[in-house]
Amino acid sequence: GWAIARARRSGGAKQGGFPGAQVTLREMREGCARKLVGLCGVEPVPVRSGAAIVDADGVERGSVTSGTVSPSLGRPVMLARLDTALAADRALFAVVRGKRHPVARAPLPFVPKRYRR
Repeated sequence: GWAIARARRSGGAKQGGFPGAQVTLREMREGCARKLVGLCGVEPVPVRSGAAIVDADGVERGSVTSGTVSPSLGRPVMLARLDTALAADRALFAVVRGKRHPVARAPLPFVPKRYRR
């Protein structure tokens, strides 16, 4: 919301009038359906972009946007868009080649900075 002038926001003098106004103003009002979170794999299986993230019941709760194996952490890391309403303590699994592999939420950035300004 910081990049949108107050006059262009909901209730402003010139509400809307910019590309993507309908979607952006609705998400500012109602919130987003999904949010970007960091995940780490528990097993050493690389999870790639497009893999589904499911809960313990097998219901799809999101998808991986990017993933790789981190040489610093020695395990797979990924960014995924997950349902906003999903509980933080809920068990999650990444589906790779038809098999479910457990993943855990991880704070971003995955590797903390080690420098000073």
